[in-house]
Amino acid sequence: MEHAKFLLLAILVLLGTSCSQDEPTNEDLLIGQWALTEATLNGTVTFTDDDIDFVMTQIGQNNNSDHTIEFMESGIYEEDGAINLSIDYFQEGQLLFSEDFNSADLGMDQMSNSTGDWEFDGDILLLDREALEYELSESRLVIDFSPALGELPGDEIGLGGELNIDMDIQLVYTKK
Repeated sequence: MEHAKFLLLAILVLLGTSCSQDEPTNEDLLIGQWALTEATLNGTVTFTDDDIDFVMTQIGQNNNSDHTIEFMESGIYEEDGAINLSIDYFQEGQLLFSEDFNSADLGMDQMSNSTGDWEFDGDILLLDREALEYELSESRLVIDFSPALGELPGDEIGLGGELNIDMDIQLVYTKK
């Protein structure tokens, strides 16, 4: 009877371990091709001259982007297509104007038809050694970043004073 109990317990343990599946790693989840489905931009443009600030807020949405990114097992990624945004500019809640931009206009032209290296350093996703904030599941990749535009002397853009641009961009991809 003791042998029967032991044999039954051994069979249950073997069945339990053989049926369990390992959780996919971040690398496993990321490898493959991803298509951009959503893009948002939120930002502030501040022009300062003689202690007077002119502040506009920016709100942008995806506008027929065809951007894709493919992560390969070799640690290489390839990007194709453009990110297109429709951006509205507001001051004190009033719409001032709207413009359409693509990734080249926003200083992100390196995102079209380019390749680079990717890796994980623990839970940190690095694209070309630059850490990105991200969320990752089997079918969805969300990347948040803030382009380093910062402060520009006004004389570089034909104005007096200074221009400061802060923006946050979120890109949402779906696995193909």
